[in-house]
Amino acid sequence: MNFIRVLAFLLLSISVQAQNILSNPGFELYSQCPVNQSQIMYCQKWDSAVGTADFYTCGYYAPSTIGPYGIPATGNGCIGLVASPPYSFDPTNWYGEAIKTDLPNTLIPGEKYELKIDAMINPMGGPGPTLDCFSLGFFFMKKSNQITFPIHGLVNIYPQITIAINELQSGNYQTFIRSFTVDSCYDQMYIGMFCNANTTSAPCIQSGDMEYVDIDNVSMVKTQNAPPIFQGFEASELRICAGDSISISDTSSASNYSWKWRFDGALNSSGNQKTENEIIYPNPGAFDVELITTRECSIDTILKKDYIEVSELPLVTILSDSTIQCTGEPKTLFAQSNDDIFWENGGTGNFRIIKSEGLYIAQSTNQCGTSIDSINVIYEKCDCNVYLPNSFSPNDDQTNDFYSIYYNCVIENSSLIIVNRWGEIIFKGDEPNQKWDGKFNGSDCEEGIYAALLKYKGYSNGLLKQHSIKQAITLVR
Repeated sequence: MNFIRVLAFLLLSISVQAQNILSNPGFELYSQCPVNQSQIMYCQKWDSAVGTADFYTCGYYAPSTIGPYGIPATGNGCIGLVASPPYSFDPTNWYGEAIKTDLPNTLIPGEKYELKIDAMINPMGGPGPTLDCFSLGFFFMKKSNQITFPIHGLVNIYPQITIAINELQSGNYQTFIRSFTVDSCYDQMYIGMFCNANTTSAPCIQSGDMEYVDIDNVSMVKTQNAPPIFQGFEASELRICAGDSISISDTSSASNYSWKWRFDGALNSSGNQKTENEIIYPNPGAFDVELITTRECSIDTILKKDYIEVSELPLVTILSDSTIQCTGEPKTLFAQSNDDIFWENGGTGNFRIIKSEGLYIAQSTNQCGTSIDSINVIYEKCDCNVYLPNSFSPNDDQTNDFYSIYYNCVIENSSLIIVNRWGEIIFKGDEPNQKWDGKFNGSDCEEGIYAALLKYKGYSNGLLKQHSIKQAITLVR
């Protein structure tokens, strides 16, 4: 069991070590072996930020009357950084050196990293300082910000991570570990000697303390991904009526956004605020909404198809001709609408046949409201004129080939009987529009005299009455 635990620990250590995102973390790789101090330009992936940071490799150490510059923690490479008060190197400015490197990938806000560095006070400077007059710091920035570092004076620049100078020991490397949560889209890192709140205090100025710091084995390992970001937006209403307005708001979980809205079909078809109000849709239809959100690290696009449904206001119109109707005559009413139609008698549909005068109402209703139209139909008391011809000629000459009733009004319950001279019924019709073709049992009837008897109900002076007509008919061929 102990072996398994040790093996698991070793595997975990290897995995963590492999996750170091920094290139050349031990300063061992170079384009040319330096032969003097202040030749960091030969160190691959690293460069001086504000001065003459020292780079050592190939086993070279710069000679000095007070001891060797640059003692690596491991291998042959390390970086030397100097910090001193104004009167040591420069009578007006603090002197602080720094190095920089481009990060292989842009950091994402919310990510967490563990930073590790080996650091010590170079023994040539004597014992370590007792005052916290400046700091060894990690400063992250975006190259696009183009911050200008003052030459030899890292003042008014505040690193996200610091190690107090009095934490370092002289001649003895220590490993310092700090945790760091990313708060912006950084793509560059600086390591250097930075001023802090105590730098300009009287004790620090009076001490005249100059320190030479060696650093080695820089590690930056991601320990936690950024929290997932939810991208979305919500409208105050999804189904509205033509002419109504809505508000819509970005509901994304991320911050530092700019917004670009597109509202298809709306009068105000664009916007640039997190929440947009009074978005008016004048016409019915289904409309897309698109939101493009921009933050430091990315641009996200959200498109919701047919997101807003706009309904028409209901509209109903009854159409009817203006001809005069006689009592009893059927009249067709036609209603047009953009929705279902309901009549006052409970009926539905576009068409309705009426036979009496009165007020007729059509109604259409949806979620946007109700529309009503009505028509007042008036009938006149017309006389009912019915006529039976006294002859016809069924000879297929397209003229007067059929015998039928002629009328100019509404007749009901009509019955037409035609008999021959012996009183035999040879035709009977129960509908006013039925016609006799001059045949009986499929054979042509002879020329001669026949009798017609019509009984029907018809309107007279506005009243429905029973009537009967007799007429002699001459059949000619």
